[in-house]
Amino acid sequence: MVKTSKHGHFFIWIYVAAAVLTITIFGMLIGNVSYIFDDYGDVKKEYADSRSELNAVREYFESIDSSNIIIWQSTRDGMMSDSGHDVPIDDIKAAKAIERLQERGYSVIAKNGNTIYFQRWSNFDKGMGLAYKADGTAPQLQFLANCSIIDDNWYYYEENYNLWRQQDNNEETRNENNM
Repeated sequence: MVKTSKHGHFFIWIYVAAAVLTITIFGMLIGNVSYIFDDYGDVKKEYADSRSELNAVREYFESIDSSNIIIWQSTRDGMMSDSGHDVPIDDIKAAKAIERLQERGYSVIAKNGNTIYFQRWSNFDKGMGLAYKADGTAPQLQFLANCSIIDDNWYYYEENYNLWRQQDNNEETRNENNM
């Protein structure tokens, strides 16, 4: 049996704590997988459970004469970025709805053009969430890879940079071959 000194036990605990911290940080960096929907039924349930908050924010964003609004989870309470300028959210119902949505795991709530989206999960090159488009067409999102209608003008979306890049490169190749 090997005897260790009191200092030896201390260093073992330090190594264990460092390993746990490293694993935790790595997990946070690649995204919290608990926010990923397992199937379309989960998406519809999430939409049904959050419908009043989603619509409160949608109505507020539609009433604002701006096409570039973003609220990050780290944005100060009661504030939003409008075209790069921090401005207060002047609708109490919308502010409370945003707070509840953030508590449910929505990391980004934004309006880009006439698409309003609620990002539920993302990592370095993928993302997913719910989006609203008033005209009933598919949401306009930069790396849109998949989109399914949930309800009137509401969509579940998935973004994937790598798929988008491949599709973009394929389109460029097709255009070059047609010249």
